[in-house]
Amino acid sequence: MDKYGNLKRMNQVWNAGILLKGPMDVKKLSLVIFLGFCLIFALIGCGDSGGGTVTISGYVRDFSYSYTYLEGVKVDIGGKVQAITNSSGYFQTPEFPTGTYTVSFVKNGYRTYSFSVFFDQPGDFQFSTNIYISSTTYGSGIFESPSFIRDLNNNTQLIIDTQQQVGSLIAIAYDTNTSQNYSLTNVNISTDIGIGLSTAAVNGGKLADLNRSSNIYEQRLRDFDRRINQQLLSQGYMPGVSRDTFGAKSVEPQLTFFKYNFDENDSFTRVTANLRYNSDNINSKCLIYVDENQNIDDTYVTQLGQAFDSYYNTIITYFGDLAVDIDSFDKVYILLSELVHEDNGYYILGYFSSINEFPKYAQPYSNAKEMLYLTTYLYGDDPSAWLSSIKSTAAHEFQHLINYSCRNGKEKTPTWINEGLSMLAEDIAIAGPGGHNPELDSRIEFYLKYHEYDTLQDWQGDGLDYASAYMFMRYFADRYGEDKLKSINTANVISTNYYTDAFVNIAGDVSSFDELFVDWLSAVALDYVGYQTSDPVLSKKYLYQTLNLSAFEFPMETSGYIDMARGSGTFIYLPNLASANRIDVGINGDSQIKLRLIMLPVAGASFSSSNVPSIVRIQ
Repeated sequence: MDKYGNLKRMNQVWNAGILLKGPMDVKKLSLVIFLGFCLIFALIGCGDSGGGTVTISGYVRDFSYSYTYLEGVKVDIGGKVQAITNSSGYFQTPEFPTGTYTVSFVKNGYRTYSFSVFFDQPGDFQFSTNIYISSTTYGSGIFESPSFIRDLNNNTQLIIDTQQQVGSLIAIAYDTNTSQNYSLTNVNISTDIGIGLSTAAVNGGKLADLNRSSNIYEQRLRDFDRRINQQLLSQGYMPGVSRDTFGAKSVEPQLTFFKYNFDENDSFTRVTANLRYNSDNINSKCLIYVDENQNIDDTYVTQLGQAFDSYYNTIITYFGDLAVDIDSFDKVYILLSELVHEDNGYYILGYFSSINEFPKYAQPYSNAKEMLYLTTYLYGDDPSAWLSSIKSTAAHEFQHLINYSCRNGKEKTPTWINEGLSMLAEDIAIAGPGGHNPELDSRIEFYLKYHEYDTLQDWQGDGLDYASAYMFMRYFADRYGEDKLKSINTANVISTNYYTDAFVNIAGDVSSFDELFVDWLSAVALDYVGYQTSDPVLSKKYLYQTLNLSAFEFPMETSGYIDMARGSGTFIYLPNLASANRIDVGINGDSQIKLRLIMLPVAGASFSSSNVPSIVRIQ
């Protein structure tokens, strides 16, 4: 804009709005903008130029559906997401430096619209008209090389003109709503070659046909810890703060500890234990005491202590510092003793109890130490297997201690996230950063076999809860980096949506937890079927970096009735579609359940941005 208030046009561009300096101090000029060209707006104002900051604001609407205002559109400026539209379609960016930028409006299921703008003076700018972006519903989807993806809301039918380009189809029915009510949604997929799934009924509710039951012992300890914490905090006691003078600054050869019995009365047992590991290494971070009634060979105790010492600093680096220190001592006490177990297979491998972070005068069963408990159960069956498992368990429980320390005074971490973090601690401790601990293979197997029965955010305390939590957290760490895990433990966010908000904020490239959730489910399916891409960003988005799911059995649905829990997803897989020219897809019923279609090209071929299946009709 020159000093006479005229908008100078450098080149033509496609878009559907005009960028103007604040509405009170400029003239609004008409400008016809055509699709298919490139435009740079030059905004030249009165006075100084070449420095300062600018902001832009406006509204984004859907060109395909009655011009509704669009929520969740990312406003990318110069390769960085600066704003996301709200429920009214409105956005306003924070300040950014003057200069030339590519501005893009990005939303899954919509064509990305981009143009270049030259800001050569500071100020607040707004689009004088709405920005319209076209849904990919008509003739397109999301091309994520080499796959082609289309997301469907409920009560939608479409026809895909595949032109014998599609080799296989993955359909993911998913729901992030965690309410317990039941509902019914029908998914119908058919092809012109007779392959399809014509009556897939997705029932969003808790399932009774998988005999799930909570680990009652685990829940008793959680309830007890929670109750005692609330009681002591209400009385003014703070964890990690003690007036006791007996602090364990000298190492005793024998100590008496309190051990939780996991019974209905929340009773404790006194355990006399002997010191069996106390390394002379100045970097050693643990003392190991063994119940005097347990006969554990010194070799295994030493190996456990050396393992804990070796990964202590790594776990601290990735998960957070120990901000509590009840005994003014820089070592973690580990007690090896037989913990609760039953003939039906239930047993506790280890635990951390927060009551030990309170002084004895406040809680008589407190040991007033940073402390972990590990079981000696199963040692006699196979000492080597026991040691392998217990090394991993020590890392798991240590993360719980760190989490409690980091969250002291903040919103408590939901159990599914806390347990997921602890299983990642097992990975990092045993296999190193970026590695996978084989002790957790059983988690993968269980999830792939029973995935549709578990609500990710609802913790019952059984094996499937652990499996789902591990699979999600492993994906999150693989996509965004294990160095982001500490941010989850230390996030200073207190809200009812802390759990999901924290993931979205840390990720930075998704607008909602729903988007992250379906990306995770997509990665599960694509990793299993052998999806490959040369794009490192897409590789992290759609593949596990530490796991190879194709090495496991994954019974994806190919026909019949599908049952799934609320807040979960299920997978439909239709291979051998190379000769198909048409795929019909429909979903109708509960509006909470959505469908993601992932089309993979025929063997030896590939899609490209200009050569993908066409969606020829949608209703």
